[in-house]
Amino acid sequence: MAIYATPDTLHKAPMQHYSGRLELQRITIPMVIGVKDFERKKPKDIAVDVTLYYSNVPKGCESDKIADAACYHKISEALIAFCADRSFHLLEYVAKELHGQIHGLILQPEVVISVRVEKPYPMGDKRLGAAAFTYIE
Repeated sequence: MAIYATPDTLHKAPMQHYSGRLELQRITIPMVIGVKDFERKKPKDIAVDVTLYYSNVPKGCESDKIADAACYHKISEALIAFCADRSFHLLEYVAKELHGQIHGLILQPEVVISVRVEKPYPMGDKRLGAAAFTYIE
């Protein structure tokens, strides 16, 4: 699927109509990530945002039953468990791997999943702010 985005819409879905959107914001996952040795000495708290874009509204909108909706807790816990005891070099890789974990939990093929991974202070320099990568598919 081609993704069309401008700098101000990178956090939004690909350009098409969606009936609903579920956002999980600022899931905090401690992980060892970085390219340089000094970056990898201790885990950093990485912020993960997940957005599910629904072509058709989830059944939970009508039924009020968790069985008909994505379980926020289950998704968050799966991401945290996946990253435990692993180390990574690149945000891009982490975003794609976390996307795969979520894709395995969401059984609706018409859902587009966006995963944004943010690392504070790249290279240990607070002046650099944060670096982030978003994987959408």
